[in-house]
Amino acid sequence: REEWLRLILAALFAIVLMGAASVFLWYRMTRPLRELADAADAVRRQGRGAGDIPNLRRRDEIGDLSIALRSMTGALYSRIDAIEQFVCRLSHWQRGTDQDHRS
Repeated sequence: REEWLRLILAALFAIVLMGAASVFLWYRMTRPLRELADAADAVRRQGRGAGDIPNLRRRDEIGDLSIALRSMTGALYSRIDAIEQFVCRLSHWQRGTDQDHRS
């Protein structure tokens, strides 16, 4: 009878320990990934008005992902700026050629 009680207590302790480890891992891993996903979704919906991708300052894969997403959004914004400038110059050039043809 005493052995069964020890076995049950050991099993309950293991269950509680596993639950605590699960909560810790959820907090440590899932929450930062959710922050990154939410920020990336905000950039997709709102563009520059969404703000920056969070810099998580971690030394693991999640930190690497944060750096990569920040770099990617910066590169996308640069390309968008270049396209907008090109379209603006093309528009001005086209207006100039239209006026030449009307003369």
